[in-house]
Amino acid sequence: MQIARKFRSASVVVGERRADAAARAVAECGAEVIVLDDAFQHRSIGRDLDILVIDASTEFLRERILPAGMRREWFSGLRRAGLIGFFALPRGRTIPRGPARSPGGPTHVRLRTGR
Repeated sequence: MQIARKFRSASVVVGERRADAAARAVAECGAEVIVLDDAFQHRSIGRDLDILVIDASTEFLRERILPAGMRREWFSGLRRAGLIGFFALPRGRTIPRGPARSPGGPTHVRLRTGR
């Protein structure tokens, strides 16, 4: 509901099955762009671009995969992303190298808040 409050012209569609909700957004709201929160691992819906946002203030490279940790994907899965944005990346710290930085892999950017 935060999106609906902040962006009054945005249509927000909620549904138990994301693919059904996306189809409703297109049919009922005329949506041309659909943004799904927390949907990287939900492959049942087609997509043109996967954008990952990673909190770089954490030790995400050391984070373990579920259920032992908070990570939901193996690092090799990051290659499916078209864009990876890092926020809270401390000054002077570079974007980490690893499986996601392979040739033909995703573009990496440093994100800044709108404050």
